[in-house]
Amino acid sequence: MLKDDVLIGAISIYRQEVRPFTDKQIELVTNFAAQAVIAIENTRLLNELRESLDRQTATSEVLQVISSSTFNLEKVFGTLLETATRLCESTVAGFWLADGDHFRLAAARAPSDFTKFATKYPIKRSRGTVTGRTALEGKTIHIADVLADPEYTASDYQSRGQYRSALGVPLLRQGETIGVFTLARSEARPFSTTQIELVQNFAAQAVVAIENTRLLSELRDSLQQQTATADVLKIISRSTFDLKIVLNTLVESATRVCEAELGNIARPRDEDTFFVEATYGMSPEFVADSVRRPFRIGRGTAIGRALLERKTIHILDAQADPDYELIDLRKQEGLRTLLGVPLMRDGVPIGVFALGRRSVKIPPDRETKPMIDVTPVGLPSAGENQKPSSAPPPAGPSPSNPESPSWMKSLLPEPPSYD
Repeated sequence: MLKDDVLIGAISIYRQEVRPFTDKQIELVTNFAAQAVIAIENTRLLNELRESLDRQTATSEVLQVISSSTFNLEKVFGTLLETATRLCESTVAGFWLADGDHFRLAAARAPSDFTKFATKYPIKRSRGTVTGRTALEGKTIHIADVLADPEYTASDYQSRGQYRSALGVPLLRQGETIGVFTLARSEARPFSTTQIELVQNFAAQAVVAIENTRLLSELRDSLQQQTATADVLKIISRSTFDLKIVLNTLVESATRVCEAELGNIARPRDEDTFFVEATYGMSPEFVADSVRRPFRIGRGTAIGRALLERKTIHILDAQADPDYELIDLRKQEGLRTLLGVPLMRDGVPIGVFALGRRSVKIPPDRETKPMIDVTPVGLPSAGENQKPSSAPPPAGPSPSNPESPSWMKSLLPEPPSYD
């Protein structure tokens, strides 16, 4: 059976006796062969048409979901995973989002054992996994059979997912890999070109959804910060000479906006000693101890360290910081991540703004900035009491914040690393 001079099949007929076929019989079978070629071609074209219609319908449905759920990333991921799994005949699918040097599983359609394991162990950029290899090269990776691939080493994943062929497509934003869309099937059967193109299209749609979510998140944060700043300015304008009200308002506003559990402001009693004068979210015992405890310049506390360095300091985990000395308070309040911002006037610290969290979480710049914006640069220094200043003080220097991770970190759990 020939199509365009290419052999696509054959018809074989046998007899149990020695009796040659006649010319008419041979001509008949030849005609049947030609009809079979037509039928095969029609079936192929019909299947391609159906697949094309399925892809177009699926793409249309995905676009509808994205447009109707612009900022619901979970729903968008779920639709993309379900559709890609069905059209590409895969048994394992997942979205991995970048978090520093690792990629963490954000959504999956896979066996529960695989999902639990993958959620617990993030993946680094490396050639040992389809996710890591895709992230490393920044392009589509197609492994026909992971068990036959000499570089594939993620046996823990493969045994839980029971897959053979695997596909990874990078989620690219301005040339940067912000995630990976992976598919795998239980048999060693490579994905077709049309299936790969479909997954690449879905990956592009996922990037659009992620970007929309990021922009909305930033917009909400900005509005929240502006509202908090406006509220603080109202309080300050109404309570110009009541410093305690102003300080308490600042601490409460910053603690809430930055999603911290507690906050305080320390001010000087003399040149070298600072005491807490305003608090929020602290237990009565913690407040009583803090207002009596002198804070001095040094690396032993967040307040002392901010005074020493005269810039914003960030202690990622107080329980693991070798220089942190307030072990009793640290254990009492369960303090982990700390932030200290010196209140500067004419190059001299007149106070320290401190926030604390009971979990380890790096605050992005957009969280630390509003706290800086509401810092009362006009606070009186020691010995000035609460007299209003006749001239506006100069603005303090810009804080130096530690490097922040990807904004998508807030979407993900905090599992240990897996290479």
